[in-house]
Amino acid sequence: MLVLFCPAALYGILFVRHKEAAFANYRMWESLGFVIAFAYSTFLCLEYKLYILLAVLLLTVITYPIVEYHEHKNPTAPIKEESHHSHKQTAEADDSKTISQTLV
Repeated sequence: MLVLFCPAALYGILFVRHKEAAFANYRMWESLGFVIAFAYSTFLCLEYKLYILLAVLLLTVITYPIVEYHEHKNPTAPIKEESHHSHKQTAEADDSKTISQTLV
C-alpha cells in the first residue's frame, strides 16, 4: 500500500532496469494531466470537473489491482550487482574515448 502515498514508487518497482526513463515518463504524464486540467478549468463547471476526476479515480482503482496481480504472477527480476554500473563508473570508463570536453 506504499503506492497510495507515493505513486512514483510503483515505477521504481516495475521498471528496475530503466528507472530514469520510467520516472521521466511518469513526470511527463503528470505534467500533461496538469496542463489538461488547467486548460479546461475555465470552460467546465465544477460538476463536470468532479465527474472527470471521479472517472479517472475509478479507472485507477480498476487498473491498479490488475498491475499488482500481474507483478505478483510475473515478478520483476532484480538487477545483479556485477552487471549494474553507476553513471559515474560508466563515465570514468569511457574517459579514454572523450575527444573534447567543455568545462562549465
